[in-house]
Amino acid sequence: MLEGGCGSIMRETSSIHLIRRRALLGEQPLHSFADPDGIVALTPEKRRTQLENPLSAGDDDLVQIVGVRGERVGGRLDVIAGRLEVDGQPVPFVWASTLYVPPEFRQSLLGVTMVLKLQQLHDLIGVCGVSQMALPLYQKLKWRDFAMPRYILLRRSRAIVERYVKARMLVPPLRVLADAALAVQRSLSAVVRAVRTAGLRVEPMSRATPELDEALGSGQRGIATHRSAAFINWLLDNSFESDPRNRKGLFYVRARDGRLLAYFIAKSRFYETATHRGFKNLQLGSLQDFRIFEPGIISPQTLILLSVREISNWNPDAIEICLPPDCRDVPLRRWGFVPAGSLHLLVKCGRNDRLATAPESDWTIRPSDGDNFFS
Repeated sequence: MLEGGCGSIMRETSSIHLIRRRALLGEQPLHSFADPDGIVALTPEKRRTQLENPLSAGDDDLVQIVGVRGERVGGRLDVIAGRLEVDGQPVPFVWASTLYVPPEFRQSLLGVTMVLKLQQLHDLIGVCGVSQMALPLYQKLKWRDFAMPRYILLRRSRAIVERYVKARMLVPPLRVLADAALAVQRSLSAVVRAVRTAGLRVEPMSRATPELDEALGSGQRGIATHRSAAFINWLLDNSFESDPRNRKGLFYVRARDGRLLAYFIAKSRFYETATHRGFKNLQLGSLQDFRIFEPGIISPQTLILLSVREISNWNPDAIEICLPPDCRDVPLRRWGFVPAGSLHLLVKCGRNDRLATAPESDWTIRPSDGDNFFS
């Protein structure tokens, strides 16, 4: 469904149009405007992800805002239905996704106008994993910014050595030396990890089960992005890409007596070019999502150590951990991780004083929130 409307701060030649979920159900084009750059087109993977979202309220859900200059598409902002759990009560929420305006239209204010339009339509909005280009926009619009410090554990040196060593003849011997040192570091860390995680068992799962719903429903406090077995299975079943080198997995953490203590989700993704530093052909594993149900038995640090072990079994070049507010004190540097910027999750709190004023310690957010897990 396409709805028209002019942005109040736009020139006469610009307009904003809304696309609803029902438009994804058929095979017709989402709009009738010229789109030579394919800005608005949804991949089959993203279309499926939207249609299978268990938090969708129905076919009237907004799924995309299109910015138009004259009769030509000049920008897009996708929207994904979500939910917050605030002191145990569900609160409607949406996620902004894939804000894009091509260079020739960036002076037209289409980007900011699409975000302002979304703010008019929805009171509570989030975005996770924004680009360095888009981050200042959300910050200037006074979205609440949760910066999750990012740490990287290098497992193979190839991408780093090839990026920084200019003399090609030195690359092979330097890689051998660096990889040998990294192997020693991994061996030492494995010994310490085995001691710290004794008595815990990690169980790979193909699907989330009702047992997880029972654990998630007990004793929920504060502000948390929604989790349920249906939601986690949606994460596992969908992606915005179809690269066969990518993978993901759900893991339950159990005590000796079989009790479910926690879960976590990891993924591994291939990047032809990773980060602004330009590392080439990097396979990056990452801890994306987790909840701890018995903090007296398993700490965030222990869970992270278990996730590193499981991700390492996938043999990535490096492992990424982004620390949310409830894990800021985990000392990753002592395990060989190095700082690498931050992952930003931002929230427009609207008129909700609870969200606007709650300390960060009240929030349970994760790197998998919004569209970041799918990207």
